[in-house]
Amino acid sequence: MSIVGRDIQLTQLDDLLTARDRGAGPIALVSGPAGVGKTALLHEFTQHAAKS
Repeated sequence: MSIVGRDIQLTQLDDLLTARDRGAGPIALVSGPAGVGKTALLHEFTQHAAKS
């Protein structure tokens, strides 16, 4: 599943994952009102992270 309009957010999360792989300890905060797709965004990201 691909989330429409979340390319920037997925890229930012991927950048944090890359920083973690280099030894940094980044933290991400995903916020917003109910129903905007926070859970879907994190689900897509975790699937991508598990593959890498």
